Amino acid sequence: MQRLDLHKAAGDMSQEASEDGLLLRRCRDRLAAHIESRTGVKVEPAEVSLTTKQSHAYTWMYTTEVAHLFSKDLENHETEAYQKLCIEVGRSFYAVSFTKSNLAGSQLRSGSPPPFCVPTFNVDAMESGEVTERVALLSHQLSMMETSAAYDAITRVQLQETIATLEYENERLAQEARQQREDAVYHRDFFYRLLEATDQLNLTIGDIHQD
Repeated sequence: MQRLDLHKAAGDMSQEASEDGLLLRRCRDRLAAHIESRTGVKVEPAEVSLTTKQSHAYTWMYTTEVAHLFSKDLENHETEAYQKLCIEVGRSFYAVSFTKSNLAGSQLRSGSPPPFCVPTFNVDAMESGEVTERVALLSHQLSMMETSAAYDAITRVQLQETIATLEYENERLAQEARQQREDAVYHRDFFYRLLEATDQLNLTIGDIHQD
């Protein structure tokens, strides 16, 4: 009986591990496709990393709600994290290129990003190369924030200009409508006066003929 229980437990563990592995592969596929669509950087699913370095040519922007997911790499996460990553990719976090021009271009094409989360680092425990990479990452995050602010400012100006143009056009059309109504009233009154004058002329002619 004990052997059967052990065999069943081993089978359950094997099935659970298999399901976790399948979900991990699905998560890697989803993230790799997202990275390529957002940045143009083609990454093999097995090489997708949440803790990126500059050599990856991409990094992640994310909200505080999912920041904990980026504290360690995929293979060190649990099933719940894989599910969360698959659901939130492109919503609470998204990939950006390490190239500044690509960052700006991606921002302008795709609209405003979600709120930024700037992670904290233990600088004393980091190697010089890691510090350089983190500085580059934070610089790019700052660039994205500045780009977002500039984009929002440009959008506001364009919106204000559009509103002003529409208000001007609306007033012009209203003036034209008023003028058309006034012209219609004038022509109607003129027509009525003309009819009255014609009737009066006909009466006068009739009186002359009778005389």
